[in-house]
Amino acid sequence: MQTQKPSVLEAWVGGYLGPSYRVELKDDHLVYEVYEKGYELHASEEIRPGAARWGRFLNDLAQCGVWDWDARYKGTDSADGTTWYVSIGAAGRTKTSRGLNHYPPGFVDFMRAMRRLLDGRQFS
Repeated sequence: MQTQKPSVLEAWVGGYLGPSYRVELKDDHLVYEVYEKGYELHASEEIRPGAARWGRFLNDLAQCGVWDWDARYKGTDSADGTTWYVSIGAAGRTKTSRGLNHYPPGFVDFMRAMRRLLDGRQFS
């Protein structure tokens, strides 16, 4: 099992009608933000996953196929749709992918992996 944390991690999921969630790796911790309707910041906190949680997360990324995702996924246009964004750098690999109302294979598993990394906090 891998035990190193990513060099880059930024993820967003949500929509204008809320709620939305954002996570960004800053130095040795994650910044977890919750946004309400209109992308208004509701809460922010620092989370410090341990080596075991990072290792599980990196293995989960491989399991859900993140490294094979396309750069963009677009479904039907909708003003109240769900947007998402993921940028990850780990173990010499990088991936940036985003979508609007459309998701790659393994996306639900990725959301679960994010919630585990965030110690059960909401991210979907």
